Amino acid sequence: HDVYFYHSTVGGCCDCGDCDAWKSTSFCDKHGHVLADPVSYIPRDIVQVSNVVFDEIAEGLYKYSNYVSSLYDLEKPRRNRDNDDSTVVLLFDEYHTRDEFTLLLMRLDNHTPVTEFVVKGAVQVHTGSFEGCRTLADELNNKRYNVYVGYLSDLAIELRTVASVRFLHTLALRSDGICRLIASSLDVDILTVLLECHSQLSKELRNIIYDLLMILMADP
Repeated sequence: HDVYFYHSTVGGCCDCGDCDAWKSTSFCDKHGHVLADPVSYIPRDIVQVSNVVFDEIAEGLYKYSNYVSSLYDLEKPRRNRDNDDSTVVLLFDEYHTRDEFTLLLMRLDNHTPVTEFVVKGAVQVHTGSFEGCRTLADELNNKRYNVYVGYLSDLAIELRTVASVRFLHTLALRSDGICRLIASSLDVDILTVLLECHSQLSKELRNIIYDLLMILMADP
């Protein structure tokens, strides 16, 4: 893989740590510049299966991000779900202090420690009918808190989404070829949606998506 290197008057030094790796090409033998497409080193059948899997995960991420964004529109009509209560989810932000969040959680009779809330980035503060949740969400929105109204079953979908992105993140670290296949599956539409609803995703999901994108951006 390509590496950054230091220039000197006598050549280049590879940043792999080998102080004897002085070459006029600026790379040591181990990290020599390779022009071949890293995908070419992956068996064709694995490439085909990987493309299908990565495209499915990318499509799921696109749909989930759009759905989460729609939850913030409290005026949008909701379809009732039998035996599925609504829930108000409060997201952590940098505009309110920890003391303000602590007082808010106490007022809402929520016993989640504020330190746990900060780490997770989200907490359920009320569960019940949609109208009751909407009333509370409107009140918190007026106080500039970042909240949305979802369904309890949606939380399981979020867990699966986080697990899927972690799966991509792990694979991207293992192989340059797989990293390129993952990057190819995330088209402009998906990246646009992720940027638009970035603040509306849970902190855990935001962080893992950010880490994944940093890895993919390093692919030349």
